[in-house]
Amino acid sequence: MLHNKILLLLIVAVVTGIKVLRFPYPTSTSNYVLLKPNFHPIQSQFTICSWIKSSKKISDHEDFWSYAVPVERNMMILSNNYAFLKGTQLVNFGNKFIPLIWYHRCYSWKSGGGVSYYINGVEVPVSSDNLTGAITPGGTLVLGQEQDSVGGGFVQGEDFAGDIANMNVFRSKLNFEDISKLYFKGRCWEVEGLLRAEVILSWEEITMATRYGHVELLEDSTCETEDEADVILRFLERKKCLLVE
Repeated sequence: MLHNKILLLLIVAVVTGIKVLRFPYPTSTSNYVLLKPNFHPIQSQFTICSWIKSSKKISDHEDFWSYAVPVERNMMILSNNYAFLKGTQLVNFGNKFIPLIWYHRCYSWKSGGGVSYYINGVEVPVSSDNLTGAITPGGTLVLGQEQDSVGGGFVQGEDFAGDIANMNVFRSKLNFEDISKLYFKGRCWEVEGLLRAEVILSWEEITMATRYGHVELLEDSTCETEDEADVILRFLERKKCLLVE
C-alpha cells in the first residue's frame, strides 16, 4: 500500500529538467569539480544521493566523491565498490554496474547507527563498521577524483568518467520511504517539500562550482520526453537494480 501511494503522488509531478556534469573518457587527472562546502550540519549523520552513469568499463577505484581535510585526506570517499569515512573503510559494496546505464545511488550514515546503501530505491544489504564520531567540517570536496592531498594529489586510474546528475547532500540519515521517493521521481525532478529543507548541499550549488579540465555542464535532453510512463517503469523495475553478477 505504501509503495502504491508513493507512485500515485509522483505520477502527478511535473518534469522540471536537470543539468548533467559530464566527466569525459579517456580519463584525465585534470578533469574534476572542486567545492568548499559547509559540512557543519552533517558532522554526526548525512545522506548523499545522486544519479550516476559511468561511460567506461567500471573499476573498483572509480572514485566520484572525495572529501578531504588537512588531518584526514580520506574523510569521505565514495566509489563504485567501497566507501571510506574518517579514514576507515566502512563498507565494500561488491556491486558491479553496467556502463552507460543510469543508477540512483544513496549512501547514508549516522554516528553509532551504521551505514545504509541504496541502489534504485532498494536497500542493499551490506556489512559495515559501526563507526562513531564526527565529520570534520571546513574541508575540500572534489568530484571525479580521489584526493591524496587536500585539493590535489590525483592519480590516474582512480578517476571517474561518466555523468553525474541531481546529486544532493542531506543533513540526516534518510529513511527508506524518502529515498524511494527520490528514486521514483527520477533524475529530472528537483528535490521539493520537506526533503528540500533537509538539503545542505544542493545540485544547483554543485553545478555552479568550479570545473577543471574538460568537465562539461550539459542539459539532459531526455528530461524533455520523460512522462508518467517513465515513473511507472521505474516502479516496476525498482527491485531489478540492473546489477551485473
